[in-house]
Amino acid sequence: MAEKTLNQILTELTLREDEQLRALTGKGIFFIPELAFAYLCGKALFSKNEISKEYIWVRERTYPEYGIADLVLEPIDQSVHKEIVLEFKMDVAIDSYISDIIKLQRLSESYHRYLIALKFLFSEQIEDYKESLRSKVILEWSATIVAQKEFQTIHPAYATPGVGLLNIIKVN
Repeated sequence: MAEKTLNQILTELTLREDEQLRALTGKGIFFIPELAFAYLCGKALFSKNEISKEYIWVRERTYPEYGIADLVLEPIDQSVHKEIVLEFKMDVAIDSYISDIIKLQRLSESYHRYLIALKFLFSEQIEDYKESLRSKVILEWSATIVAQKEFQTIHPAYATPGVGLLNIIKVN
């Protein structure tokens, strides 16, 4: 599966789910738990025919050198595609990303490894957050942000609306 396809599907799902949750509950994407978001991402990916013909959807696979992964796309033909391992983080500090990046780096490079991180911010926090993400995750841990999307949202814990930031991070 092309990385562009993964990014597009996950971005579209995030925006659509945020909009639907705001309409239903008055709260955005941060209303749902992390594993529910991982499930929705798996469902969105496998609703695409080309993906469901090439991969098997596995949730919470355990790897001896890694532990439990949130979502795995196992290729039907391993001579053609690499296994894709995805971890999810919702509205946590960047240091929590680092622990998952370290875990993902324990897997060999024969896997495509991604961290999908959703963060709620107020507009005045965005630039500092992005700089911190760049310095800690990208420079220190050799990961790559392959997609990033800002969107207006509502967090259930705050009275003031803010910005959701979807980060799709490839672990090298």
